[in-house]
Amino acid sequence: MNGSYQYCINLTGSPVCGPNVINMNSAYFHCRNLTGNPACGDNVIHMQNAYSSCNNLTGSPVCGPNVEYMTGTYTNCSNLTGNPVCGPNVKSLFWTYYNCLNLTGSPVCGNNVETMEWAYLGCSNLTGEPVCGPNVVSLYGAYSGCTNISGNAICGPNVTNMDYAYRDCKNITRADCGDLVTSFNGTYTGCINLIYAACGNNVISMNNTYADLPKLQFPACGTNVTSMTYTYSNCPSIIKAVCGPNVTSMYRAYSGCTNLTKAVCGPKVTDIQYTYINCHNLKEAVCGDNVWQMVSAYSDCYNL
Repeated sequence: MNGSYQYCINLTGSPVCGPNVINMNSAYFHCRNLTGNPACGDNVIHMQNAYSSCNNLTGSPVCGPNVEYMTGTYTNCSNLTGNPVCGPNVKSLFWTYYNCLNLTGSPVCGNNVETMEWAYLGCSNLTGEPVCGPNVVSLYGAYSGCTNISGNAICGPNVTNMDYAYRDCKNITRADCGDLVTSFNGTYTGCINLIYAACGNNVISMNNTYADLPKLQFPACGTNVTSMTYTYSNCPSIIKAVCGPNVTSMYRAYSGCTNLTKAVCGPKVTDIQYTYINCHNLKEAVCGDNVWQMVSAYSDCYNL
């Protein structure tokens, strides 16, 4: 069934799948007038983009017991309802449920999944706590825009990339960062109920990681971080700043942290442009020996 009915935009009725089908890649891709429930036979292995943009499908998603690849399977199926599914042999959840606005229940992830990139992006009606399988390597954008998941964020032991993983998950109350994570950009931006930050020791880049969080009080910075661009920008509840020993850029790292009272600057920092702009309660400024860019570093810090 590989691409059998793709772009058959006038196809109506419900999709079918025979018992011997192995490959459903793009089988009903952009068949936007299909209705009813999706189908998947027990022998199917490949479901890449099988129902992508079938936005009139209703019912619950399905996944056969032998499916290994669910890349983009239900992307833009905005009228699917019920709980997401993930078979025991699935390796890829890349873009699987992207923009499935009406999915409910809790997210799922099988033990063999290796990538969850953008898996549940925009699934704003999902509830429950996030999950991450033990073999997942990338959580890039996995739960971005899942505004109704709650509880603790989670990061599996093998994850290396968490960029934007929990962006705008406003009901997440605890951050997490795995020991192998190196990329940590924008991960918790918009998670407005976080109080404590987390950062693993192998993180290199944490740009925008915790920006615009009104309740965050306790920042963190791992020993291998080199870039802190906008990391804690507009976090007005932070009182004490941190900076790791290998950071080179602090561009706007603490801009708008209006209750910050003491600045920091790591020994390798070269850029503190706008780092403490609008930090109205700062009473002490610093500048490291290697800094060569400090445009407006302390602008509007009128208590210095």
